[in-house]
Amino acid sequence: MLRSLFLLLSLCLIVPLLPDMRQAAHAATLAEKGLAAYAASMEYYYRKPQPRLLPVLLQRMEGAGLLANGEKRLLVAAFLGECLRNDASLRGMVASAQAQAGEQTGRDLRRTLAWAVHLAGLRDAPALVRQLLPSRADLTLREHILSTPTPLLRWTVTSESSVLHMYWTAFMASGNTAYVEAVIDASRRYARLAADGRQYEDDFDLCRQAAASLYEFTPRHALVRRCVEEALKTTKEPAEARTLRLMLH
Repeated sequence: MLRSLFLLLSLCLIVPLLPDMRQAAHAATLAEKGLAAYAASMEYYYRKPQPRLLPVLLQRMEGAGLLANGEKRLLVAAFLGECLRNDASLRGMVASAQAQAGEQTGRDLRRTLAWAVHLAGLRDAPALVRQLLPSRADLTLREHILSTPTPLLRWTVTSESSVLHMYWTAFMASGNTAYVEAVIDASRRYARLAADGRQYEDDFDLCRQAAASLYEFTPRHALVRRCVEEALKTTKEPAEARTLRLMLH
């Protein structure tokens, strides 16, 4: 799911925003290599944010039908929510979507932005959510959004697999290691449950998924590796230590 999100996000980067021949040539070269090249750039967005690209990315994702899927919409909203939290200039995207609030077009984009402003924990998020979702058709969604915890870090990472994915996309948007630390905590719990033979626990499979995702991303992100190394220094549980060492492969 994470890889498919980055592929779809990066698809929108194929056409450059600026009429720069060097950019166009670079984009053409990447296009020949396939979408994996774009996926890599979105995974490391936090290293070099490009906020001016996001409005076009969102419009093209909506045009491709990506935002019509509820789970994918949440992944994009988690990514965008972190961007909104860190860059006030992106409020312009919200204002632009509000201007289309009475039109059929842009509905999935407005729904995505409503989730994003809520997950970002913006002070005026409740008002923005209502402005983005003013129609009766969105009444249930609007109330659902407003009833969920905010910001995203208040969501339990092992409550659903989609929340785990949201944590990773939020981290990749901002580099906020609090998301990684939550995944590490879930991985440590997986180690304890597995060592004690407690696979029957309700959250065992989700903790196992967290550990698997940490195993995937630790070698690829210096920030993630640093968090794992710090956790390894402080753990006193042999099972946890073995699992964390495994992440540092």
